[in-house]
Amino acid sequence: MGRKIYLGLLSLVIFLFTIPSYTSAHPGRTDSNGGHTCRTNCEKWGLEYGEYHYHNGGSSSGSSNGSGSGNSTNKGPSAPAQAPEVNNQALEEQRKQEELARQRAEEERKKAEEEARKRAEEEEKKRQEAIKERKLGEKEGAEIAQEDFDTAEKNDPDKHLDGKSSAYDEGFKKGYAASWKEKKEQKKYFQKGYEQGLDQEKIDLDDIPKKRHGIFEEGFKEGNEKREKEIEKQYKLGKKHGLKKQDPKPGNKDKKAFIAAYKKGYKSGIKETITKEGKKSAKTNYSVKIPKDYKENKDYSKWYEQGFDSNKKAAEVRKAGFKKGQKFFSTSWVPKKYKDYKALYKEAYSQGKSAK
Repeated sequence: MGRKIYLGLLSLVIFLFTIPSYTSAHPGRTDSNGGHTCRTNCEKWGLEYGEYHYHNGGSSSGSSNGSGSGNSTNKGPSAPAQAPEVNNQALEEQRKQEELARQRAEEERKKAEEEARKRAEEEEKKRQEAIKERKLGEKEGAEIAQEDFDTAEKNDPDKHLDGKSSAYDEGFKKGYAASWKEKKEQKKYFQKGYEQGLDQEKIDLDDIPKKRHGIFEEGFKEGNEKREKEIEKQYKLGKKHGLKKQDPKPGNKDKKAFIAAYKKGYKSGIKETITKEGKKSAKTNYSVKIPKDYKENKDYSKWYEQGFDSNKKAAEVRKAGFKKGQKFFSTSWVPKKYKDYKALYKEAYSQGKSAK
């Protein structure tokens, strides 16, 4: 009975020594010895890179007495197989190659970044040059549009483009179009001001945008100066016709003001002529005698009478002749100082004689 217990315990000990160990297991294939060299996440498993280790305690095959059968008489567990010798030189070479690969990859990355930076700089340089060209084109386009507009040239920016950059052409056309439009607006409001200046004396800005006040005022001033000159011209023409008592014929009927100026001048001229006629008639007539042609026109009759009464010398002669005629034993002899009014003096003398 004691012998059976002893054999049982011995078998248990042998069984325990032959169970594989998994205390430091981690992923990876093992070789015939039950181990391998660590290449991945070595520190995580408490190993060094390239360290050879076992996963299950090594090979469990025991020695036999040449038979290789399972009936081995070896009472204890077999010794673990010796770990293969690690080739440190090969590992170092592998590490160097991996480092070189990493360095080459880093150099390629830096090279790509540098090329990208240079491309970006070149693109920015081109962009800035395009902006500069566009601004220059816009400036010159605006200037040339003004010249074309002022010289009655048609709106044609393309004829000024002579193969410069597309950015310059774009700016030129933009500046040309904007300048041409602005010149048209200026002309529009200048003309409005000019027309108002021709029509009236005082400027009216009520319906004019504030932005256009300046150009409108310029037009008004020029129109007003033209108005004043034309008014003066028409007044003189009217007076000339009036002095000659010609039929009225205004020289400019474009504006009411011009026609009114002509009429005013004509009235002034014909009044002056008729007044002179009345004054002249006072030299030979004791009383005013309105010509037949003037009787139907109140103004003409009035002016003629005013002319007659304005002759102060004739009035003096009439008074002197009339007074002498009222005296007894007087004669109609005309004093020397009235010799130019001889006929009037004698008629006045007769009127005085008759009034006794």
